[in-house]
Amino acid sequence: MTSFFENEKSEKQLNEYIAQNIDLALNSGWIKVYYQPVIRTLTGQLCGAESLARWNDPVFGFLCPDQFIKALEESNQIHKLDCWIIGKVCSDIAERIANHQDVVPVSVNFSKLDFENCDMLQVVEAAVDQYGIPNDYIHIEITESMIVSDGVLMARIIDNFRSAGYEVWMDDFGSGYSSLNLLKDYHFDTIKMDMDFLSTFTDRSKIIMTSAITMAKNIDIMTLAEGVENEEQADFLRSIGCGKLQGYLYGPPMPIDKFFEHIAAMNITIEPRRWRHYYQVASFHARYSDEPLEILEDDGTTFRTLFMNDAYRRQIVSRDYTLEELDQLVYHTNSPLIKKYREYADIIETTKNVETFYYTTNGSIMCFTAKELVEQEGKHILEGSIRNISADKNWKKQTNVDNKLKELNHLFETVMVINKEKHTIYTLIGQFRYTNLISQDVFELDKLMDELANKYIAISDKEKFLNFLDLSTLQNRIEASDKGFIENIFRIKQPDGNYKWKEASVMLIPGTNGSEYLFCTKATTDDAQLFLSSNNETFNPANYGLDDTRTRHQIREHPED
Repeated sequence: MTSFFENEKSEKQLNEYIAQNIDLALNSGWIKVYYQPVIRTLTGQLCGAESLARWNDPVFGFLCPDQFIKALEESNQIHKLDCWIIGKVCSDIAERIANHQDVVPVSVNFSKLDFENCDMLQVVEAAVDQYGIPNDYIHIEITESMIVSDGVLMARIIDNFRSAGYEVWMDDFGSGYSSLNLLKDYHFDTIKMDMDFLSTFTDRSKIIMTSAITMAKNIDIMTLAEGVENEEQADFLRSIGCGKLQGYLYGPPMPIDKFFEHIAAMNITIEPRRWRHYYQVASFHARYSDEPLEILEDDGTTFRTLFMNDAYRRQIVSRDYTLEELDQLVYHTNSPLIKKYREYADIIETTKNVETFYYTTNGSIMCFTAKELVEQEGKHILEGSIRNISADKNWKKQTNVDNKLKELNHLFETVMVINKEKHTIYTLIGQFRYTNLISQDVFELDKLMDELANKYIAISDKEKFLNFLDLSTLQNRIEASDKGFIENIFRIKQPDGNYKWKEASVMLIPGTNGSEYLFCTKATTDDAQLFLSSNNETFNPANYGLDDTRTRHQIREHPED
């Protein structure tokens, strides 16, 4: 049986061997750089790797990192290993770029002794310049203990690396007692949290991890969880907005060739460099919140949900679905709402403002508010929130809209509520896009009507439009109509400068004693040649200075001719 003293002697011999043979090991190829995958939580794509040293010795066999790193630190030679690693990482990246192969950013770990023995920024810059790689492919990892031991030195180092264009990450966040203090006093781009936080996976540990990730994002720091071993952990981290994941669930540290073979075998795609910032922005805005939150990607044709919190899910579905299943239910159906979603997205992406829309589905009136976070190459990341306002008793009481009106969005592009007493008009469904006041929800009625009449309604339709919405006669005209509403047709200027015919109708909201009306608009049918106005007058092109031989397309394109 091996005694304690024999173990101690054996460890001492190994430490001496490592200290004496580090140069030989580096020159002889006994030491290799291994890479462990880092996955973008929102997309499931490979977005990075961590570089780790492995020593396969001809005498002692495979050595654990703890064995040789400790020996090199004690002999004050750790800088030899770390300087070699940064050169090898840059060499591997450069070789793959030259061969037109996939490549991702790589993080490298440094010891405090590195900075005491070398100018590590100069070492990194020299390697980057030697191999001609962009410096955004290298991230610098430092530990909390390094900062605690010499705060002044590390503050200068962090600032110097960040000023030179390198991301600086705090490794082992939460492993000591000063983490929160360090976040206050030092600037990091990312914090790495070990899954020791979730080793027991209790409600208490989940609350701690959720709070840590939310706090980091509140002070503009990205998050990465390492040590992820199973899908349960990954699903939880995804649900609370952790930006990146690393661990044996996605693969162990591997040589670079096996690394990319493994990624391909797992059917994991690789995030291209030009999309890194785009998805970084999306990742940063995905977070735990009591308010409904969705992060949505729009490529101009298809919507894809990247993140949806539990509060948002509760507003739209009554059972658990995957994001893919939700997209099939909401965005990949034949529902008439698909056209509405596309119109809403186009407006948001054009105005770049926070926009609010109302629509109905399954008998509920939904209020959707969204803004664009980032756009690239025709793709857009949208941040949205939703509320089922028909479930709000106060809203129902205030608006007094009958349930029979809830499916109007299938017939009309826009439904707005005119309040005669308050002299206001506000959006109920859709968005009145023919005005510069588009970003508002509630308008002064006179102001909106004046802008529409003078800027967007065809000149020859202006008087008819103003008479149509004359509040002094509105109720009498509606009550005199056999249909219970009045309607007319107007040519309205579109964003591209052309005019299109739009049908407008006004109806009295029951129970309001003539104080509230619905003002609705919709597109005319393409084959409509005649329009019967509310007074049964036939539409005649001659009344607009046109002869009967002009096509509907020509009328739309040149209303003032």
